[in-house]
Amino acid sequence: MAWQSGISYIVFQEDAYQLPPVGGVYALWLRLVKPAKVEVGRIGIKEFLPGEYIYAGSARGKGGIAARLQHHFRHTNHPTWHLDYLRPHCQVIAAWYWTIQEASECLLAKNLAELPGAFIPVPGFGSRDCIHGCRAHLIAFPPQTSLFDYLQISNAWRMAIIGSPNGTNS
Repeated sequence: MAWQSGISYIVFQEDAYQLPPVGGVYALWLRLVKPAKVEVGRIGIKEFLPGEYIYAGSARGKGGIAARLQHHFRHTNHPTWHLDYLRPHCQVIAAWYWTIQEASECLLAKNLAELPGAFIPVPGFGSRDCIHGCRAHLIAFPPQTSLFDYLQISNAWRMAIIGSPNGTNS
């Protein structure tokens, strides 16, 4: 897969092993089809309702986005991140990623949480060490989110990266 810095991509599981080993920000789209009680590390046991979930994260270390998304696309027996606890209960639909170093998963999570129907399923999920005070980096949407809602999610993503819906930072 050829890639350019600063360009947004959508990735499906079969493409995860062809990603560039560069840092950036990603959004992982998960689907939960039945309720699940999940022990989420120190957060404790939480109930997750069926629906669509978007996890906003960053990967700036060794292996970058390639390593992080490969990790999230598979199950692990040794959870590292909050998402690792939820992941076995969900189907990964796709992921978006950006290789812009200035991109912020915090702004992405904030923009997603402001969309109609969005809610924070578990306060602190994915943001326990967040220096920006995010409520969570996991945002939930009702089951079977429509294509229109998907486009709003894409717009929230673009706004988190470039600052505004029209492509300016004003």
